[in-house]
Amino acid sequence: MALEKSICNNPRLGPALWKGLEANKNIKPKLLPCFSNAYKKHMKQLPVFGYGQMTSEEWWRLVINDSFIEAGVPEDLMMVVSTDVTEILYRHFATKDAWELYPEVVPLIKALNSSGIKLGVVSNFDGRLREILKSLEIDQYFEFVVTSRE
Repeated sequence: MALEKSICNNPRLGPALWKGLEANKNIKPKLLPCFSNAYKKHMKQLPVFGYGQMTSEEWWRLVINDSFIEAGVPEDLMMVVSTDVTEILYRHFATKDAWELYPEVVPLIKALNSSGIKLGVVSNFDGRLREILKSLEIDQYFEFVVTSRE
């Protein structure tokens, strides 16, 4: 919901994009399965978010574009999707608004830290992970963070 609001409230694209998607009501329900297909396809063709061949943002642009194309987004909206929507989605998923910490997470990592246990994160996520941990205000609890692109 926060994502839809951030797209809808963007004066450059919100009204036009959502009006276009509303006019094609069969597109919205297809987006999630189409995203899954595009993600799997590009992870196979360009593993580790395109490491060594492109930035992770460029990789995600391919996934997002393919998702919308497979869902049947009309060509006139694809220019908006390809530029503005991709940028908004990429930035959105680097913020705390896109993620949820379970209530027990912070007390647990605080307790582990105060017990002298060193914590780290090893993840197959892209380079935005540090930004996300900082946004969630938990980055200070980890000695190291390693992502799949490193």
